[in-house]
Amino acid sequence: LERVSVPGRGEVLAAYTPVSIPGLNWVLIAQIDAAEAFEPVAEMGRRFIALGLLVSALFLLAGSGFARSITGPILALVQRAEQLGRGNFRARIEVSSSDEIGRLAGAFNRMAEELERTTVSKAYLDDLLESMINAVLVVDILPGGSGRVRTGNRAAQELLGYSAAELSGMRASELVRREGEGRDWLREVLAHGRLPAAEVDLVAAGGRTIPALFTAARVTHDQLDSHSVVCVAQDITARKVAEDALRALTGRLLSAQEEERARLARELHDDVTQRLAVVAMKAGQISRSAPAEAEELQGRLRALKDEIAALSTDIHGLSRRLHPAMLHDLGL
Repeated sequence: LERVSVPGRGEVLAAYTPVSIPGLNWVLIAQIDAAEAFEPVAEMGRRFIALGLLVSALFLLAGSGFARSITGPILALVQRAEQLGRGNFRARIEVSSSDEIGRLAGAFNRMAEELERTTVSKAYLDDLLESMINAVLVVDILPGGSGRVRTGNRAAQELLGYSAAELSGMRASELVRREGEGRDWLREVLAHGRLPAAEVDLVAAGGRTIPALFTAARVTHDQLDSHSVVCVAQDITARKVAEDALRALTGRLLSAQEEERARLARELHDDVTQRLAVVAMKAGQISRSAPAEAEELQGRLRALKDEIAALSTDIHGLSRRLHPAMLHDLGL
């Protein structure tokens, strides 16, 4: 059996053998196309390959499903753990089995619930700051003792007229000013840890100043090894206006009171004492016209004149005390 190439037919399988017939020198040749001869073998090979591919695909599908059943909960656990690390204490894992992975997911959910119950999240603090009526500024301490604003809540932005982006990075000394020498509020906070309520001027957009009641306290982040100062400011413009009005009213009341005292002093000096002088003169006339032998009457009249003179002197003194002459020269 040989595999030969025949012109016009291609490759064939050929077999030949001599014919044992006396007198004949014949050879018997049998041929078949190679493709036709090997077709059953090729078909069987194709079937084996297809069966192998099918079995491999089934194994791959089964392995993939098994891998997903194991790695899926683990990846979900990793993702929820990352969310928990970022402060999302509401992260939960769906427990769909009772095996070790399911028990691990249940333990994670219980831990997240406990953290949510006992821990105040950053988002909660941010919402709390945003909801505060008073202006709140967070200032980061820089080397050398200076400070820059990290953030300000909505009330601070509305009060100062700056956006959150404009506030971020501004120098604290540009925003908060305290009058008087040695009144560096930031250094006082760094030295004592806090600043009790103090009156300061807030410099708003456009350079306008806003009087405010100001408190500050230092916050230390041990993990970040940095220092921040939380400042709370309350606008007291209305209170300042009321205080100015009260001072003006007090001044007017004092002026009115002093005017009334001056009027009383003038009346005592110009009217009452003059009338007493007239009474004293009449008493003197009566004393001179009385009979010389009426000594008792003369004595009473002299005593009356003396009392009138003493009363006049007392009224003069009262007039000077009510409105001293110095007030005419220097004013109240």
